[in-house]
Amino acid sequence: MNLPVNDGPAKRRSAVHEFKNKLIVLSVVGILAVIGSLMNSRQSVVQGAGGPTVSIDPVQLPLPVKATQSGPWTVNLGPDAHVSIAGQPITVKNLDEKGRNPYQQSGATGCNGSGLCDFAFPAVPAGKRLVIEHVSANVNPNPGVGVNGTFLEGAGGFTVFSLPGTSMATPELIAVNQTVLAYFDAGQTPFYRVAWSTSSNPGAFQVTISGYLVDLTK
Repeated sequence: MNLPVNDGPAKRRSAVHEFKNKLIVLSVVGILAVIGSLMNSRQSVVQGAGGPTVSIDPVQLPLPVKATQSGPWTVNLGPDAHVSIAGQPITVKNLDEKGRNPYQQSGATGCNGSGLCDFAFPAVPAGKRLVIEHVSANVNPNPGVGVNGTFLEGAGGFTVFSLPGTSMATPELIAVNQTVLAYFDAGQTPFYRVAWSTSSNPGAFQVTISGYLVDLTK
Protein backbone atom coordinates (compact mmCIF):
# COMPACT_ATOMS: atom_id res chain seq x y z
CA MET A 1 0.00 0.00 0.00
CA ASN A 2 1.47 3.35 -1.04
CA LEU A 3 1.06 6.16 1.50
CA PRO A 4 1.03 9.81 0.38
CA VAL A 5 4.29 11.61 1.18
CA ASN A 6 4.10 15.10 2.62
CA ASP A 7 7.06 16.85 0.90
CA GLY A 8 5.92 20.45 1.64
CA PRO A 9 8.64 21.22 4.24
CA ALA A 10 11.37 19.91 1.92
CA LYS A 11 10.17 22.10 -0.95
CA ARG A 12 10.06 25.10 1.33
CA ARG A 13 13.59 24.42 2.54
CA SER A 14 14.74 24.13 -1.07
CA ALA A 15 13.01 27.37 -2.04
CA VAL A 16 14.55 29.19 0.92
CA HIS A 17 18.00 27.85 0.04
CA GLU A 18 17.60 28.94 -3.58
CA PHE A 19 16.46 32.43 -2.48
CA LYS A 20 19.50 32.77 -0.21
CA ASN A 21 21.80 31.82 -3.08
CA LYS A 22 20.19 34.41 -5.35
CA LEU A 23 20.41 37.03 -2.59
CA ILE A 24 24.12 36.29 -2.13
CA VAL A 25 24.73 36.64 -5.87
CA LEU A 26 22.83 39.94 -6.02
CA SER A 27 24.76 41.24 -2.99
CA VAL A 28 28.09 40.35 -4.60
CA VAL A 29 27.04 42.07 -7.84
CA GLY A 30 25.95 45.17 -5.89
CA ILE A 31 29.21 45.31 -3.94
CA LEU A 32 31.23 45.02 -7.17
CA ALA A 33 29.18 47.85 -8.70
CA VAL A 34 29.82 50.08 -5.68
CA ILE A 35 33.56 49.32 -5.80
CA GLY A 36 33.65 50.12 -9.51
CA SER A 37 31.82 53.40 -8.93
CA LEU A 38 34.26 54.40 -6.18
CA MET A 39 37.25 53.54 -8.38
CA ASN A 40 35.86 55.69 -11.18
CA SER A 41 35.15 58.59 -8.82
CA ARG A 42 38.80 58.65 -7.68
CA GLN A 43 39.81 60.11 -11.02
CA SER A 44 37.96 63.39 -11.74
CA VAL A 45 38.23 65.60 -14.79
CA VAL A 46 37.50 69.32 -14.63
CA GLN A 47 36.73 71.14 -17.88
CA GLY A 48 36.70 74.94 -17.68
CA ALA A 49 34.77 77.00 -20.15
CA GLY A 50 37.23 77.71 -22.92
CA GLY A 51 40.12 76.71 -20.62
CA PRO A 52 42.46 73.77 -20.12
CA THR A 53 41.41 70.25 -19.13
CA VAL A 54 42.83 69.34 -15.72
CA SER A 55 43.00 65.77 -14.37
CA ILE A 56 43.36 65.45 -10.59
CA ASP A 57 44.04 62.27 -8.59
CA PRO A 58 42.91 63.03 -5.01
CA VAL A 59 44.68 59.97 -3.60
CA GLN A 60 48.15 61.49 -4.02
CA LEU A 61 49.25 64.41 -1.90
CA PRO A 62 50.32 66.93 -2.94
CA LEU A 63 47.84 66.71 -5.78
CA PRO A 64 49.51 66.32 -9.19
CA VAL A 65 47.91 68.38 -11.96
CA LYS A 66 47.93 67.39 -15.61
CA ALA A 67 46.79 70.02 -18.07
CA THR A 68 46.67 70.58 -21.79
CA GLN A 69 46.30 74.01 -23.34
CA SER A 70 46.87 75.48 -26.78
CA GLY A 71 48.06 79.06 -26.73
CA PRO A 72 49.68 81.19 -24.04
CA TRP A 73 49.30 80.43 -20.34
CA THR A 74 48.79 82.91 -17.52
CA VAL A 75 50.10 81.57 -14.21
CA ASN A 76 50.06 83.48 -10.91
CA LEU A 77 52.63 82.19 -8.44
CA GLY A 78 52.89 83.03 -4.77
CA PRO A 79 56.21 83.97 -3.17
CA ASP A 80 56.79 80.39 -1.94
CA ALA A 81 55.55 78.60 -5.06
CA HIS A 82 57.58 75.75 -6.57
CA VAL A 83 56.93 74.71 -10.16
CA SER A 84 58.32 71.70 -12.01
CA ILE A 85 57.65 69.87 -15.25
CA ALA A 86 58.18 66.11 -15.31
CA GLY A 87 60.05 66.45 -12.03
CA GLN A 88 62.43 69.11 -13.37
CA PRO A 89 62.45 72.53 -11.67
CA ILE A 90 61.59 75.61 -13.75
CA THR A 91 63.81 78.67 -13.63
CA VAL A 92 61.74 81.87 -13.48
CA LYS A 93 63.25 85.20 -14.55
CA ASN A 94 61.87 88.65 -13.85
CA LEU A 95 61.88 90.39 -17.24
CA ASP A 96 61.63 93.79 -15.54
CA GLU A 97 64.55 93.21 -13.19
CA LYS A 98 66.58 96.43 -13.02
CA GLY A 99 69.87 94.69 -13.63
CA ARG A 100 68.59 93.06 -16.83
CA ASN A 101 67.54 96.36 -18.45
CA PRO A 102 69.75 99.11 -17.02
CA TYR A 103 69.61 102.59 -18.50
CA GLN A 104 72.19 105.36 -18.31
CA GLN A 105 72.67 108.37 -20.54
CA SER A 106 75.02 111.33 -20.26
CA GLY A 107 75.34 114.61 -22.11
CA ALA A 108 76.89 118.07 -21.98
CA THR A 109 76.09 121.41 -23.51
CA GLY A 110 77.18 125.04 -23.47
CA CYS A 111 74.53 127.69 -23.00
CA ASN A 112 74.26 131.10 -24.62
CA GLY A 113 71.45 133.40 -25.62
CA SER A 114 68.81 132.10 -23.21
CA GLY A 115 68.22 132.11 -19.50
CA LEU A 116 66.83 128.56 -19.84
CA CYS A 117 69.24 125.97 -21.22
CA ASP A 118 68.05 122.42 -22.00
CA PHE A 119 69.69 119.12 -22.83
CA ALA A 120 67.40 116.54 -24.47
CA PHE A 121 68.05 112.84 -23.97
CA PRO A 122 67.09 110.22 -26.59
CA ALA A 123 63.40 109.40 -26.90
CA VAL A 124 62.24 106.25 -25.10
CA PRO A 125 62.24 103.29 -27.55
CA ALA A 126 58.99 101.79 -28.81
CA GLY A 127 57.45 99.21 -26.50
CA LYS A 128 59.47 100.44 -23.52
CA ARG A 129 58.93 102.54 -20.41
CA LEU A 130 61.86 104.42 -18.90
CA VAL A 131 62.10 104.64 -15.12
CA ILE A 132 64.60 107.32 -14.03
CA GLU A 133 65.91 106.89 -10.49
CA HIS A 134 68.88 109.24 -10.31
CA VAL A 135 70.11 112.53 -11.80
CA SER A 136 73.60 113.92 -11.37
CA ALA A 137 75.07 117.06 -12.94
CA ASN A 138 77.93 119.50 -12.78
CA VAL A 139 76.81 123.03 -13.58
CA ASN A 140 79.55 125.52 -14.49
CA PRO A 141 78.35 129.13 -14.43
CA ASN A 142 80.65 131.79 -15.78
CA PRO A 143 81.95 134.43 -13.34
CA GLY A 144 79.20 136.66 -12.07
CA VAL A 145 76.40 134.34 -13.28
CA GLY A 146 73.95 132.74 -10.83
CA VAL A 147 71.94 129.52 -11.13
CA ASN A 148 68.27 129.90 -10.24
CA GLY A 149 67.52 126.17 -10.41
CA THR A 150 67.93 122.92 -12.29
CA PHE A 151 65.07 120.65 -13.39
CA LEU A 152 64.22 117.25 -14.85
CA GLU A 153 61.46 117.85 -17.37
CA GLY A 154 59.22 115.97 -19.72
CA ALA A 155 57.31 116.76 -22.90
CA GLY A 156 56.03 120.31 -23.26
CA GLY A 157 58.33 121.65 -20.55
CA PHE A 158 56.50 119.77 -17.79
CA THR A 159 58.69 119.84 -14.67
CA VAL A 160 59.08 116.38 -13.18
CA PHE A 161 61.59 117.29 -10.46
CA SER A 162 63.24 120.46 -9.23
CA LEU A 163 66.82 119.52 -8.47
CA PRO A 164 68.63 121.75 -6.00
CA GLY A 165 72.35 122.20 -6.52
CA THR A 166 75.14 122.40 -3.98
CA SER A 167 77.93 124.93 -4.40
CA MET A 168 81.35 123.32 -4.35
CA ALA A 169 84.59 124.82 -3.05
CA THR A 170 85.03 126.52 -6.38
CA PRO A 171 82.31 129.16 -6.87
CA GLU A 172 82.16 128.29 -10.55
CA LEU A 173 80.90 124.71 -9.90
CA ILE A 174 77.49 123.57 -8.69
CA ALA A 175 76.90 119.84 -8.20
CA VAL A 176 73.56 118.04 -8.49
CA ASN A 177 73.21 114.55 -7.03
CA GLN A 178 69.54 113.68 -6.63
CA THR A 179 67.48 110.50 -6.22
CA VAL A 180 64.24 110.73 -8.20
CA LEU A 181 61.44 108.51 -9.48
CA ALA A 182 60.14 109.54 -12.90
CA TYR A 183 58.41 107.63 -15.71
CA PHE A 184 58.65 108.26 -19.44
CA ASP A 185 56.73 106.17 -21.96
CA ALA A 186 57.67 105.24 -25.53
CA GLY A 187 58.39 108.27 -27.70
CA GLN A 188 58.72 110.66 -24.76
CA THR A 189 61.95 112.63 -24.28
CA PRO A 190 63.46 113.50 -20.89
CA PHE A 191 65.04 116.96 -20.60
CA TYR A 192 67.49 118.43 -18.13
CA ARG A 193 67.12 122.20 -17.73
CA VAL A 194 69.25 124.85 -16.05
CA ALA A 195 67.75 128.23 -15.25
CA TRP A 196 70.46 130.89 -15.29
CA SER A 197 70.35 134.40 -13.84
CA THR A 198 71.30 135.83 -17.23
CA SER A 199 70.96 134.85 -20.86
CA SER A 200 74.31 136.24 -22.01
CA ASN A 201 76.88 133.45 -22.09
CA PRO A 202 75.84 132.03 -18.72
CA GLY A 203 77.89 128.82 -18.64
CA ALA A 204 77.74 125.09 -19.35
CA PHE A 205 76.78 121.80 -17.68
CA GLN A 206 77.22 118.03 -17.84
CA VAL A 207 74.38 115.73 -16.77
CA THR A 208 73.74 111.98 -16.33
CA ILE A 209 70.43 110.19 -15.80
CA SER A 210 70.18 106.53 -14.77
CA GLY A 211 67.48 103.96 -14.11
CA TYR A 212 66.07 101.05 -16.08
CA LEU A 213 63.74 100.13 -18.94
CA VAL A 214 60.53 98.13 -18.65
CA ASP A 215 59.54 95.98 -21.64
CA LEU A 216 55.82 96.55 -22.26
CA THR A 217 55.59 94.04 -25.12
CA LYS A 218 55.82 90.92 -22.89
